[in-house]
Amino acid sequence: MIGVKVNICTDLSAGVLMHNVLLPPPIPVPVPSISIEMAVNQDWPPGEFANTHKRAATVQHKGRRIVLEGHDCGPMIPDVTPLFPLNYFYLIMWPFSSRKFTFSASTVQADAAPIGCAALFLPLMTCGDPISAPTGIALSSWTNTVEVGMTGTDLAIGLAYAAASVALDSIFNKIGGASTVRQVRQSVSRAALGATSRQLAQRAASEAGRHVAQQSARRVVAGTLAREAVSKVVGFNDGASAVKRAVSVGIIDPLAGFARAEAANAPNAGDWTVTHSVGVPFANASGSVTNSEDASRRGVSRQTSWLNEQTAVSPTGAVQRTRNSVAVATPVVGAGHRP
Repeated sequence: MIGVKVNICTDLSAGVLMHNVLLPPPIPVPVPSISIEMAVNQDWPPGEFANTHKRAATVQHKGRRIVLEGHDCGPMIPDVTPLFPLNYFYLIMWPFSSRKFTFSASTVQADAAPIGCAALFLPLMTCGDPISAPTGIALSSWTNTVEVGMTGTDLAIGLAYAAASVALDSIFNKIGGASTVRQVRQSVSRAALGATSRQLAQRAASEAGRHVAQQSARRVVAGTLAREAVSKVVGFNDGASAVKRAVSVGIIDPLAGFARAEAANAPNAGDWTVTHSVGVPFANASGSVTNSEDASRRGVSRQTSWLNEQTAVSPTGAVQRTRNSVAVATPVVGAGHRP
């Protein structure tokens, strides 16, 4: 067993990784640069209203709710690129930020869910470009006095999930299919091919030419941000990123969920669930397809989120609602009845 102090709602975490930098014209081609994610508590308010928090409703430490498996601090985490502070990519980075628990203790549960584990030696998964990686650090959980035990299987599952996520990002960044930098460079190249060398020289020598160049750069910037926004909202923005998304939601995420349910001996152990979500942090929808021996879980389910309310419809048609991102849902409404 690996002893890990629990995290509670007031505990702080921070992160550091790489993010794209998109500078104002006339330099529209993004480049990755070091980024620093500001320290926020686990009860980060935007995550509360984006329904990304997973916390025990009935189990507390120091009078605060304990964080559970799958907890994500959520959107709007201030993330700055100190070498390039004027970065248009903040418009994408901040609304879609994420800092998620990678590890959990399957044998220690609260409200029928494993306790989330993060410490100085157990990092959180942090968003980044061109890859997301486990570089988030729990800063204050070491001061807590309640400790849970992680098994070797728990550790292996967390490490394998993080490694698979990093590998997937790295592979698709290497082949360049969904590379933002490559897409923008292609846009710039197409714009350049629209004029002859003589025309470019003439334009560069005139004020009007510089104005035209700046206008073109602005269009590239706007197009880049639009493509990134589509990718965040829908999950992909071209063929290669669609394949990457399919591998993530069709293989990596279901396999991790399968392994964690088996380790926790959960009621859904043995289930294989594929989920795809669309939308923005405070208003989104998801659909899931589950293969299970239990007929009540087998089939298609869906979930919608609006601010701090979630409505989930099971394969049988039963409806559950949660509010304020608590871990335990409100009573089930029977199939065929409106909640």
